Amino acid sequence: MIEDTVAGVYLLRDPDFNPGDTVTTAGMTATVASIGLRKSRFTLDSGDTAVRANRDVESNWTKRADPQEE
Repeated sequence: MIEDTVAGVYLLRDPDFNPGDTVTTAGMTATVASIGLRKSRFTLDSGDTAVRANRDVESNWTKRADPQEE
C-alpha cells in the first residue's frame, strides 16, 4: 500500500502522465481515466474500465502519440 501511494504521488506530479492520455502499461494500451493515490483507472477500447495499482503503472509506462497529431 505504501509503494502504491508513493508511486501515485509521482504519477500525480508527472506532467507527461495525465487523464486523457493514451498509454501502454501493465500489459495493456488504454486511455488514462483517473489517477488516485493508490490506483489508476484506464478506459479500454471496449469501453470497459481497468484498475491498476500505481506501483505497476509508474514503474513502466509509455505514452502513445495522439493520432490527431500524426
